[in-house]
Amino acid sequence: MKLPNGFGSVYKLSGNRRNPYVAKKTKGWEIDPITGKSKQLYITVGYYPTRKEALTALAEYNKDPFDLHHATITFDLEKKDIHLDERWFYVKESKTEAGIREVPIAEKIVPFFEYWMNRKCDHLICTPDDEPFQYRNYYDSYWIPLMLEFGFGKFVIDETKREPVYDGHRPHDTRHTCISLLTEKEVDERFIKKIVGHKGQGVTENVYTHIELPTKLEAINLI
Repeated sequence: MKLPNGFGSVYKLSGNRRNPYVAKKTKGWEIDPITGKSKQLYITVGYYPTRKEALTALAEYNKDPFDLHHATITFDLEKKDIHLDERWFYVKESKTEAGIREVPIAEKIVPFFEYWMNRKCDHLICTPDDEPFQYRNYYDSYWIPLMLEFGFGKFVIDETKREPVYDGHRPHDTRHTCISLLTEKEVDERFIKKIVGHKGQGVTENVYTHIELPTKLEAINLI
């Protein structure tokens, strides 16, 4: 069955997978600088066990698009961009220039990186099928249940929605927590901005403030 134009696409991946059906939607086009040909850019909505579930997820996304951008940065982190021995990883894609940066890895979270680095997936965090983790899968299946368990979120009634909606802490809040903890340790504000990828105030701070990795590591290990 052919889907309507602009609806998106669903197809089955090869191999023996737990969630073989992938739902995607076109987000735009780009020109290949070498060939001069246009290339379609996709957003992956998620991976699903059946075609019906993938189509349902795609339909829900079309009705109420959720923000996949933050997850694209986080869950598209590839192992080739992680330098665990030196305790840093490289963010190579971001909505802002300041977001493209070297991020220090705190000693207290090194064991988590070591666990994921030993998985077969090319990305740092992946599904049990060694597929890149998509934001919606992670958010619904892991984040919300964890927040509910610790009392950091709840479901509330929204008369504009068909079902109760989640109200509580979201993944992006962890950045604010990091900033607060670094501030409590009296870390220089310029260092904090470089660590979390915030833009500086003014030309001098943006262009001439270069923070070396050891300084970032020293700061992040204070918390």
